[in-house]
Amino acid sequence: MVDNRRWPRVRQKEVECSVDGCKDTCVGNDLCSKHNMALYRYGNATGKPKIKKICIACGSEFENKYEITQYCSNKCYRSTPESKVKAYQAIKKNRTKYPQKNKIRDLTSKRINREKTLIRLPCEVCGNKDSEAHHFNYEHPLNINWLCKKHHGEVHKQIVVV
Repeated sequence: MVDNRRWPRVRQKEVECSVDGCKDTCVGNDLCSKHNMALYRYGNATGKPKIKKICIACGSEFENKYEITQYCSNKCYRSTPESKVKAYQAIKKNRTKYPQKNKIRDLTSKRINREKTLIRLPCEVCGNKDSEAHHFNYEHPLNINWLCKKHHGEVHKQIVVV
């Protein structure tokens, strides 16, 4: 006669991960799944070892996980001629891709700064005086909504490009 009853499984005790600062729980060994995978991949539970490098822009020493990194920060990278050329190329590409939008932005900037025929108003949502011009429709270049940087970003997040 075959006994179809299953024996109750013994539940292992859940404990905290043994890596400093990790609050995850683990069952079985003393590492959570994240640190267990790091141990499997890199041979240590804390992850990929950091490599000491010297920044080619400022000469300071820094640590990074990746061999290819040459700069200690974005600030150092942006100070190089290479980054300035790339930024210029991106702006040039944008200006050729959207000529109508850029023409209207230039017109708005000219009317605010040089001609003084357009007055910068406070943000329409919060009243902040440091506002930016927002064009809902480029067909009507002088139909401008004045929004602060925060609310301008929120408006652009809501706009869905089809």
